Amino acid sequence: MSYHLIDVMQQLGHPRLLVIGDLILDRYVWGEAERVSQEAPVILLRQESDEMRLGGAANVANMIRGLDADVTIAGVVGRDSDGEELQASLANAGVDCSTVLVDESRPTTVKVRFIGKAQSRHPHQILRVDRESRHALPMAIEDEFLTQ
Repeated sequence: MSYHLIDVMQQLGHPRLLVIGDLILDRYVWGEAERVSQEAPVILLRQESDEMRLGGAANVANMIRGLDADVTIAGVVGRDSDGEELQASLANAGVDCSTVLVDESRPTTVKVRFIGKAQSRHPHQILRVDRESRHALPMAIEDEFLTQ
C-alpha cells in the first residue's frame, strides 16, 4: 500500500499535541567579515542584518503547528524581553503558551550566531554566544509544572 504525505496528513485529522522541552530563542547576526580588528586578533564583522528564530522545543512546536495541529507548549523562560518575544512569536503562530512558566532566577535561553562572509563568498558561522542557566529548576517551578 502506497501513501502520499498529503494523504497521511489528512488521515491524522486535527491532532492535539503537547511539546515539552527547552525554549530557546535563536538570534542570527549577518555581516561582512572585513578585516582583523586593531584592538585584538579577532575578525571585525560589519553587521548588515539580524533575525530571530524559534529554537529548541519552541521550533518543534512551531513546525508541528504548521502542520495544522493544535499545539500546547510547556517550558520555562526568564522574566525578560527575550522571553516575551519568544512567547509572542509562538502565540502569533497559534501555539498555546498557557503552560509556559516564568522563572525569575534565570534568563531566557538565547543562542546568538554571528555569520560572516568575506569578499562576497559564502557565509560562515564565526562565533556562537550562549546565554543560558545550567542550574536545575527551582523546586517551586517544578511543583508548578506538576500541578498544571
